[in-house]
Amino acid sequence: MMKLAGSLVALAVLFFAPSGRFDRYKPLASYETETGIQILPTYSEKGAVCEISIERRAYHDDRVSVKPTISKDEILSLFDYLVPREERGDPGWKLPEGSEFTEVDGGTRATHVMYQNVSLIMYGEEHSEKYAVAVIYWKNIACKSA
Repeated sequence: MMKLAGSLVALAVLFFAPSGRFDRYKPLASYETETGIQILPTYSEKGAVCEISIERRAYHDDRVSVKPTISKDEILSLFDYLVPREERGDPGWKLPEGSEFTEVDGGTRATHVMYQNVSLIMYGEEHSEKYAVAVIYWKNIACKSA
């Protein structure tokens, strides 16, 4: 019985111990919504969140999407949750609340929502109504340099 318990412990240690195959890669903090949207924060030298990327996983719940996209409503809902209005500051460039502008370059569309403390940029294909990724940037918090 003692041999069996020892074997199980040894097997568990071997199975769950880091093998070193990921040592050369930077670990990431990642959070996921029920619908497969990943939230990936990046931190400053002092540990403050300096940016957050938002994107849908290409593989989720045993399904594969070759073009995972997120609707504008989903992005704005997460933006409201992750950065409440009181943390954002006033709208940027003295624009009305919720104003946005879009620029297109080489078939890629970038829709900007600017505030005093943060900006939200949603990136997608020029003629699509959905987005591939959105990034929230904090204006006064620098991210760690690589």
